[in-house]
Amino acid sequence: MKAIILAAGKGSRLGKVTKNIPKGMIKIHGKTLIERQIKIYRDLGIKDITIVTGYKNEIIDFTEINYIKNQDFETTNMNESLFCASEKFSDSLIISYTDIIFEQKIIQQVLESSADIGISVNLNWQIKYEGRTLHPTSEAENVLIENGKVCQIKKDISKKTPNQKIGEFMGIMKLSKNGSKIMLEKYLHL
Repeated sequence: MKAIILAAGKGSRLGKVTKNIPKGMIKIHGKTLIERQIKIYRDLGIKDITIVTGYKNEIIDFTEINYIKNQDFETTNMNESLFCASEKFSDSLIISYTDIIFEQKIIQQVLESSADIGISVNLNWQIKYEGRTLHPTSEAENVLIENGKVCQIKKDISKKTPNQKIGEFMGIMKLSKNGSKIMLEKYLHL
């Protein structure tokens, strides 16, 4: 199992907070967001960790970590950052956005999935958007679920049938070795 942390983005919605640092280097209770993720992965026995950098990449500097820079981070998105690390797609992977905080049990649950491609989803997501002005619900990365399977992932899903649920992608994905192959083939095809 390998881990990829996607940390190329600028974090412009955070304004002054990310003027001089990447958003993954924001400290909460004395630890950066990236440090928190590295610790969780290492505690779970995941030692091969790659960080895809971009904005102010020279500031992200941890020992025993692999680094890949998305040279086009200013004009591309999370998908392009992920596939900058395509060389890692020869094994099972856990992938996370840099700007999320999660507990170890979330990663354990995702790792326990027997699916080739598994994602973390929050079904009670709309509460987090109450009172927000900079990131409205229309910007949420929604997940349409039917019978426990993901039908669609995209921003602003609002229509569903009675047997479907709409959740929010939490920024954590697990790929089995076969799932990594499927994702890479689909990306190259598209």
